[in-house]
Amino acid sequence: MKSETKPERSGPSGLVIGSILALLLGCALVFGLVFLISARPSTDQQIAAIHARNPAFNLEQTTPNTDAQALAATQEALLQGYAWVDRAANVARIPIDRAMELVPTVIIDYARENAVAAPAPAATTESGEDIGRPSNPGEAGPALNLIGDVQSGAQVFVANCQKCHGANGQGGVVNLGSDDGTVPPLNPIDETLISADPRVYAYNLDLFIEHGSLPSGTNPQLVMSPLGDEGQISPQQIADVIAYVISLNPAPSAAATVEVTAAPEISATIEPTAS
Repeated sequence: MKSETKPERSGPSGLVIGSILALLLGCALVFGLVFLISARPSTDQQIAAIHARNPAFNLEQTTPNTDAQALAATQEALLQGYAWVDRAANVARIPIDRAMELVPTVIIDYARENAVAAPAPAATTESGEDIGRPSNPGEAGPALNLIGDVQSGAQVFVANCQKCHGANGQGGVVNLGSDDGTVPPLNPIDETLISADPRVYAYNLDLFIEHGSLPSGTNPQLVMSPLGDEGQISPQQIADVIAYVISLNPAPSAAATVEVTAAPEISATIEPTAS
């Protein structure tokens, strides 16, 4: 009989090698997580960092109500006090109430500086009548570059104009010492102020609102205040009240002329076709 020969054993099998590699990879992940956790700041360190950025934040406050009142007082002092923010650049902090008072003036000054000057309309109407002008001199203001709102203008009118010009601008308010005896109505308005050109119409009204006017007479009791010059109302409010007054006195539409050319006559001759 022939003797059987046993196969020679080779190196470690693939399964064993794969298991060893997986074990090594798992160990590496575990060591990595341990390293990350150990490197992360502790809770105490995180709280200390937050407190350093904002001393008012303290999770261990023993008197939170007192601390909250102290913080509110500090913030109130910042809102109501004067202090330099950057003295070299002339930047200062002022009380909030004073800042709110200055904002409208700053806006008005900016609007005036950046307003596009409107060309002054003619001083007379097409029929040769002198257009009404206020006694106080001055040019049109920045309101001419804004779009007025009729509804908002009605509110501005009630608050600033109705006491002299009457409800809905219909007049009837006595003005002792003036030649007319009453304040001129705005509904109907002086016809010379009305123009089919919306910009001219707005210009005529803006002069009175911006600069005011003194009625003729020995000693008129009521005068037109320069609402724009004194900053009593903003340019937008002036544009709104102009829109409202124009709505009470619509301008006649400019007649449009359309040249109609008769269509040329077309003649056609139809000849019978042979059947």
